[in-house]
Amino acid sequence: MGSTKVKKELKEVTKFLNIGSGKLDLKIPTPDFHVHIDRSYGDGIWHPLEFIEKGYIEGCGGHYFFPYDIFDFMEHFKFKFDKITANRIFEHMEYCSGEIGRLLEACHTLSKPTTKLDIIVPNAVILSKMLLDYETSSYPSIKSDNIKLILNSEFNNIRHDPHLSCWSPKLAVEYIESEGTWEVEEIKPQINFAGRDIYMKIICRKVNK
Repeated sequence: MGSTKVKKELKEVTKFLNIGSGKLDLKIPTPDFHVHIDRSYGDGIWHPLEFIEKGYIEGCGGHYFFPYDIFDFMEHFKFKFDKITANRIFEHMEYCSGEIGRLLEACHTLSKPTTKLDIIVPNAVILSKMLLDYETSSYPSIKSDNIKLILNSEFNNIRHDPHLSCWSPKLAVEYIESEGTWEVEEIKPQINFAGRDIYMKIICRKVNK
């Protein structure tokens, strides 16, 4: 009886996938199963794919870190997640080469029928208004250096990790729904994330083929 009860509890562990997760403060233990993918983990704590799969199968809660390319994980992992988040990663995917669609398809493959996909990207409409306000202002502001930093980092980012696609609410719907793998359920056009209020959040529901 005891072992049966344990197995039932393990099956109820919620599985989360966090793509492009970056630096995280994970001091609080979690009963759920969280996988975080970001290349920056190569110099710190990280887990091989086989170890993560073992934790998934055994229903182990906790945080697992994968330090390699997103597609290295997503195209080789064998199991599905209850929730997927992609924070500040889709703008690094190329539109012209079909990379956005490739990532959406990978998320679809790793998701259950009821899985939601949450995407956070810079909203180019907000950035464009910021640029226009800066361009037409007659008086320099003490915030001008910060505005220049935001405009350059959110339009372009840095040489080894550039932004390769432009996102707005209308473009987001067209990018996502043209692939046939996800539908946009809700768009929050302006949210504060990582200390900046130039992002938008796109909540998607899975298209079950």
